Parts: sequence; C-alpha cells; structure tokens
Amino acid sequence: MLADQQSSFTTEQIYKLRYTAYLSNDSIDPNPNAVFYDRYDAAGNCLSHIEYIDGQPAGSIRACVYDPAEPDLPIPAMENYGAEIARVLGPDKKLVEANKYTIHPSFQHRSIRIKALLYGFILDVALKEGADFIIGAIRPSQALFYKRIGLKPVSTVKPSLHMKFDTVLMSGAVEDCERCFNANAHRHRGAA
Repeated sequence: MLADQQSSFTTEQIYKLRYTAYLSNDSIDPNPNAVFYDRYDAAGNCLSHIEYIDGQPAGSIRACVYDPAEPDLPIPAMENYGAEIARVLGPDKKLVEANKYTIHPSFQHRSIRIKALLYGFILDVALKEGADFIIGAIRPSQALFYKRIGLKPVSTVKPSLHMKFDTVLMSGAVEDCERCFNANAHRHRGAA
C-alpha cells in the first residue's frame, strides 16, 4: 500500500493545519489540542501530503486508496457514499479518494497554486497505484474546481458524517482527470 515516510513533526503540522483551516470556516468545533485527525490517518491505505510557502505550512490533502483486492481497507467516502460508489463505479474498481483538503487561511489568496500542487499529489498517487477513478466527497461550493479537473457529481448532496458541512460525491476516470489537470495546469502555470 502507501508508504508513509513522514516525520512526526510533519504529521503534527498537517493535523494543526487542518484544525486551523477547518476551524476558520466553522467546519469543526474547537478542541483543546488544536489538531484534527481521524482513524484513516493511521491506515496503511492513506497518505497525507503538505505543501509549504515561504517555509510555512500552506495546504494539505490526503489520498486514500481502495483496492478491491483488499476490501478490509475501506476509504472514508464509503461511510457516507458506499451505495453510490458500488452502483455508479462498481465494486471492482480501484479508487483514490482525495480528502482532508485544506488551505491555511493566511494563504487563501494563493489558493490556485496550492490547489494545483495538492491535486497533483492526488493524481500522482492515482497513476502510481493504477487507479481507475479519483473520487471525493466535496463541498458543493468547491464542485466547480473539481469539475475543471475531470470530476463529475455522482450523488445527491448529503450532510457530512464528521464535519459541519454538506458534501456531494464526485468522481472522474483517472485518464480524464489527468487530461483536465494538465490542460488547467498549463493555463495557470506560475499563478500564485
């Protein structure tokens, strides 16, 4: 599965960045540890990634891989969208889920560049793992960005099970996502 070579310091930075970003838009309740993580962070099929700007944590994302050959390693979207995944994509497809996507409030003005770097990580994982589809339980307000990189809505909007916002399941074939991502990356190259 995914090899996690992050230091405990990097992992802590990711958890703090998530907490700061989610708290800033009222997606979670405050907690005394000022970190945000879940059980999937320790799973062997999930790997988080962080990007820095000027040495500061700017954005992070997590890739979770579902391999039908290892059904005992689910991905987060299956909790809320298991029926839709099985019906629309099929139970025998290899999936990479993009989740825990966050940008630090201080870097929101540079979000195009950060989004490209973070989504590039997801695409790299999908290509390396030989995935059929990239999926994500996306806030409806972020759907336009994901449409631009090849994902389409495949569910109705549902309340998130663990966050204080609604989501819609979006999916795209990896080859379509790669083509759309490359076309958009070329258009936004150098955007900060």
